[in-house]
Amino acid sequence: MFYINTFIQVTFGILQLYHYVPSNHNAFLVTGGFFNPAPYAIYLSSLVAFLVPILLYFIKKQEKLLSVLTLILLLSCILLIAICYSRSAWIGLFFSLLFIVAYLLGSRLFNLWKYLKYKVVWISTLLTLSFSIAFWLYSIKENSALGRLLIWKVSFTIFQENPISGIGAGAFGANYVNFQYNLFQNSAVLSLYKGLAGDVRFAFNDFLQILCENGIIGLLLFCSVVVFTFYKKSNLSEDEFNLSNIIDLSLLSSVIVLLISGMSSYPLSLLSLQVVFWISIACLSSLKKRRCYTLLVPSSSVKFVCVALVFLASFFIFYAVRRWRGFLKLSEIENRSNAVTGSDKLWSLYPILADHPSYLSALAKKLKDEKTYIDAINILQNAKQISPEKEIYFALGDIYSSLKQYDDAEKEYMFVSIAIPSLLKPKYLLAKMYYNSNQHQKFLETAHKILSTPLKIETYETFFMKEEIRSLINTKSHSY
Repeated sequence: MFYINTFIQVTFGILQLYHYVPSNHNAFLVTGGFFNPAPYAIYLSSLVAFLVPILLYFIKKQEKLLSVLTLILLLSCILLIAICYSRSAWIGLFFSLLFIVAYLLGSRLFNLWKYLKYKVVWISTLLTLSFSIAFWLYSIKENSALGRLLIWKVSFTIFQENPISGIGAGAFGANYVNFQYNLFQNSAVLSLYKGLAGDVRFAFNDFLQILCENGIIGLLLFCSVVVFTFYKKSNLSEDEFNLSNIIDLSLLSSVIVLLISGMSSYPLSLLSLQVVFWISIACLSSLKKRRCYTLLVPSSSVKFVCVALVFLASFFIFYAVRRWRGFLKLSEIENRSNAVTGSDKLWSLYPILADHPSYLSALAKKLKDEKTYIDAINILQNAKQISPEKEIYFALGDIYSSLKQYDDAEKEYMFVSIAIPSLLKPKYLLAKMYYNSNQHQKFLETAHKILSTPLKIETYETFFMKEEIRSLINTKSHSY
């Protein structure tokens, strides 16, 4: 099964590379089954770390066919990792390979170091090489590295406000933008980081994100599971080059990739990689040799547990099917024309999808079209608590503008403009609101900011925004 999965992932990436299958991101050629090449590269790195000990085992056992097959899969993974251009994946893979070498050599590595001459020279060379590589990795994407520093700074403020139990599992993305907004109230911080701030959903450090969401308690529990798992495997015989030890080594190496790459990325924030991580941990915990003991459990207790598990599984299956049918219905409604479908059809899905931001945004848009503004505002305010989507703030600002509540509209647009200073759209919406509400001075100030602010990436949308602002300035100047 592992080989089949690896083959599917490699084939998917190669088909994307040669344009037979579309990528899941417009800006990147290869993303595999992910939305971004970074998690795909990390996943491939975990597969490489798993394959290396298996390949060594097959070579030692002179299994030529399996060795060749494993080597082809391994080299294909490495090729795709290089194309994905993910530093976190390479760092994780590097440390996992070091672990494999240390594991296999064991005491021989210690004896080599013990009798090695000129230790100071070797240490100095290794440190110099390490710092050179670190600086090179930093310089490849300097702005990306600086952007992570901003994210970690904001994340640490989240932890400081909720140190014990955190802000709640899965709540990082919905709350991050509020803390970034608060941080940028300081003009010195804003001037330093305004070109680096973005629409962030992950802490780009799994340990830090666990700390933010689950507090010190959650991080200690997570670390204790990881440390205990590695400690259980620390007493394996290094002289036994058997399949059981090799599988343990492969699983440990795969876990190391996810842990190390997670220090500058977000593999453990994605369900697919979480499954890989926790299944590896579970397998490592269950593969330890132990004596068998007979545990006498009353048959009635066994029956009760089985019935409870079946009931629980049935509940989750029912809930999943209900949600799936709700999303299908939502897709059908969105594909119809506005004239055909009213908000009542969307309201019928509220009990099922009330916690999903895309549904809430669609419902609010329909209510706005029907001029049911108060209900639309309530829906969008609820959506803000669930998701940091900037479109939610834009929709609220539009509704407040329609109601001529310009101060409230200004707050919504201004929030996004300050929280994500590099975005042009909130400034554009602010300028249009000022223009339509006859706030001439504010319109001109905002318009000149829009036209004078350099953009990292110029798109058709930003081009037309600037052109419209120029047109409005000319219209305003002719009216004087």
